Amino acid sequence: MGVSFVLAFLLALAAVVVPGFLLCTSFGLGWRASICVAPGTSLFLYFAVSLGLGALSVDGVLPLGAGVLGVAAVASAVAWAVRHKTGWHPAIEQPALWVMAVYVAVGSVLFLILFARNSGGLGWFLQYNDNSAHLTSIKAMVDGASTSPVRSVMYGSNVLANQSPLPPGTSGFSAPASFYPSAYHNVAALVLASGVGAIAVVQNAVNAVFTAAVFPLGVCVLLAQVTSGNQKAVLLGSVACGASYAFPLRALVVHQNYPNVVAFCCIPLVCALLVAAFPVDDGGEEPAVGVSAAPLALLLVSVAGLVDLHPNAVIACALAASCFLMGRVVPAWARTLPRRFTSVLLFVGAEAGILVVCLSVWLACLVSPPFASAVGFLWEWTLPVGDAFVQLVLLGLRIPVEQPVLAAMVAVGLVWCVTHRGRGWIALAYGVFAAIFLGNAAGSPTVKRIFAGFFYTDPDRTAALVGLWASIVAAFGLYALFSGVTALLRKAWGRRGECTLPKAVPWAVAAVVCAAFSAGNYGEALAVSSYPKDEGRPYLSPSEDLPGGAFAWQEWELQWVSDPYHALFYRKDDAGFMRRVVAITGHDDLILNIPLDGSMYAYPIDDANVFYKRELTGPDSETSQALRLRLNEYAESPEVQKAVEETGAKYVLQLSVKGPEGANYADYERNRPEDWVGIASVTPDTPGFKLVLSDGNMALYAIEPMPVAKEQAAEKSQGPGRDGASDAAGAGEAPARTVF
Repeated sequence: MGVSFVLAFLLALAAVVVPGFLLCTSFGLGWRASICVAPGTSLFLYFAVSLGLGALSVDGVLPLGAGVLGVAAVASAVAWAVRHKTGWHPAIEQPALWVMAVYVAVGSVLFLILFARNSGGLGWFLQYNDNSAHLTSIKAMVDGASTSPVRSVMYGSNVLANQSPLPPGTSGFSAPASFYPSAYHNVAALVLASGVGAIAVVQNAVNAVFTAAVFPLGVCVLLAQVTSGNQKAVLLGSVACGASYAFPLRALVVHQNYPNVVAFCCIPLVCALLVAAFPVDDGGEEPAVGVSAAPLALLLVSVAGLVDLHPNAVIACALAASCFLMGRVVPAWARTLPRRFTSVLLFVGAEAGILVVCLSVWLACLVSPPFASAVGFLWEWTLPVGDAFVQLVLLGLRIPVEQPVLAAMVAVGLVWCVTHRGRGWIALAYGVFAAIFLGNAAGSPTVKRIFAGFFYTDPDRTAALVGLWASIVAAFGLYALFSGVTALLRKAWGRRGECTLPKAVPWAVAAVVCAAFSAGNYGEALAVSSYPKDEGRPYLSPSEDLPGGAFAWQEWELQWVSDPYHALFYRKDDAGFMRRVVAITGHDDLILNIPLDGSMYAYPIDDANVFYKRELTGPDSETSQALRLRLNEYAESPEVQKAVEETGAKYVLQLSVKGPEGANYADYERNRPEDWVGIASVTPDTPGFKLVLSDGNMALYAIEPMPVAKEQAAEKSQGPGRDGASDAAGAGEAPARTVF
């Protein structure tokens, strides 16, 4: 398992870095900076190529991979030729390679210790309903479905036309065009198609690439731009990156909205390109504001690439860009003006104009049709204003815990940024993200939608934004602490008659500051070795009196929701039973199933050809309705017989009863127990079905040919039911069951 994970991690890293790296270096960026910012450009290439393939009705991951590499090579050659003809020489700070390695090492350790060791293992997966869609999409692309974001459907060309439960014209090539970001699934599908590991291993590896490499390296290169290459300041950011429990690791736990999480991971690299695209020279007598063409071009394509991960990440980048304009570019421009009162008016007018434009665009987007589904969603979570403010200041954010060490460094970092030229926009951006969180936490429904509508008014996503930017601000807090300690040491050295500190001393101070912060911020998670469990109840959030702090809370929550033996839908006993099922049915025979009993994961995890590949999120076909509502009438009902014949169904699957939480979690109609009585009511005594495998309340039935089914129905109507059916594997008769 470990070898498969490492191989999948390396392949995923190559998939998100190599295409963009070719283009970035051809634009003249140094190779180290190119590694850090390449994922944004790579995502754009996946976006553009998948759109083109979709327009040509070319499906599958092989054309996608070949197309991305081909386009990257051609575009790189063109960019190289243009650069050499025009003389582009982009100035972008490059972090030291060893510092980049420290960032990735810290990110990897945090992922392995705080996430992987608590999540059921590298080969297990989390199971809120979002992840059934992600896993199914990844598997479908490998099996030949569309990779295009405008043709992304749950039942694509990988599914036979007669084996989709959706109404005619809503799946496959006949489906109407609709946008759903697919870059995350594209990358995962390419890695899965290589055969290096199972789909759960691949998904965990892709998530690790973005949270342990892309996000840290993005912060690394951003700090390099803001600090003009101050390697000690950049190094200190390595332990602050990911210091908030809210992002990125807990964001992986909540809802499994992975495309949104990995999109947020790319925000720092986009901001780094933004700073490089509009360089400000404060070194001369008068500051100068310029425009660098190469970083600007890469910035634009990276922002476009984020659309194919999640559009609200573009909104977040736009907020940061607005803060950069107001807090960095406009003040630098104003300092070039003559020292007159009219210059003050020009400065105030420019700032006010940018603010008005930003607010106008924000409100216009809120009421625009493309954002209607996100803005219309209302998350029922509200705190009193005082409580919300306390949780923001102490960085508990979504949950009533504190991160005092991080909160202290953020406070110091905010003061440092405000009092040092060129850093104020960092503090301003933090204030904007904090305002979004507060408005969402304490506001009325209307206020929630205005402040956080682009983020589904989801408290976890708004908390993630604050946590993301808190990591950046905390880096400046650590640098302020480092600067204070080294200043004291210089004074002490001066009193001893020494002119300067030995070169090794500042680096030693930086190492001590990193170690002290790490122990204070992350150590509480390691201090708690075990967490309480109550296996007799459905999933509940961890209690407020849990020992430890925020990371301990997160660890306990993760252990609770990912326990393979008590998971929400698909458990170890289901997995073992499905292996036996597939040994009987093969990978092609169609199996009728109840998705929320866990079998919605049977297609991506076990490669079983189940009819319902996830819960129903909209209207289904008449054929589907006949099967899920009346399958138990198969022997007597011509309508059901026709539905079975049309789909070519061969088997009926019933996985283990999950208790009320499985049914209660369904967010959509047509997923309640009464909506699946036709399949759930099949027993060994039901005419037309032969029990071939059972284990407890799990069962697999073969659908008998019609003559046999009618004969069984006639026998049942004439006398008592059959004595029972034998399990092909020697198990006893499966009992009658209720759905879920």
